Amino acid sequence: MSKKQRKPKKVEEGAPLWMTTYSDMVTLLLTFFVLLLSFSTVEKKKFEQALVSIKDAMGVLDKQMSVVQKPVDKIVSPQIRFENSVERAVKNLQEIPELRDEISFEKDDEGVHVRISNPLLFNSGEADLRTSSKSVLDTVGSVLSENIYKIVIEGHTDNVPINNDEFHSNWELSAARAVSLVEYFIGSGIGPHRFQAVAYGEYQPLAENTTNEGRATNRRVEIFIPYQNDWVDEIGNDVSKGSVINGGE
Repeated sequence: MSKKQRKPKKVEEGAPLWMTTYSDMVTLLLTFFVLLLSFSTVEKKKFEQALVSIKDAMGVLDKQMSVVQKPVDKIVSPQIRFENSVERAVKNLQEIPELRDEISFEKDDEGVHVRISNPLLFNSGEADLRTSSKSVLDTVGSVLSENIYKIVIEGHTDNVPINNDEFHSNWELSAARAVSLVEYFIGSGIGPHRFQAVAYGEYQPLAENTTNEGRATNRRVEIFIPYQNDWVDEIGNDVSKGSVINGGE
């Protein structure tokens, strides 16, 4: 009588069942870490705390090791870089001792205003720069020449009417003074495409024109550097558009 042949044991096909659970866990962990890294506004301290918690819970990292890399600096927009460049230039001007009593500075939401009183630059009723003012303008020009942003030169007067052989209104006087300043800076080597000359006459006073002090404050030329500078696409890229002379509003 022949021995009965033993049936071979059935070999299970595929990976063990526990691998499915393990794969799901690994996939979930990978997804979790990807989400953590994708949060661009996550705070470094909170991010590190989350990693420490995961490390302690999983027990997969040595306590002396860190997977946290030095955070990448936040991306700064061209507009912010432009504003920072303008403010650095003005700060450099403010730190020049001989300019402290001659020039005033103001920053607002629109940009930076560098104000120079007319008596420093011009004789009464004239638009030719005084010789004594040129050392101050050379100092200002040397700072402005280090940058590429556009510059608006504004002429302002008080409300006292003028009518002499050269100028028949405060409009004409303020325009001529703004152009004189533009031409001086161009002559010192700053590109003409960077300038815009604007005449405001008596119509943008800083103080009341009812006192001598108020009228003296209003007689001024301003170097205005706007933050919303349509002529500059980003720092480092100069855009030439030619010089423009506009009337006031």
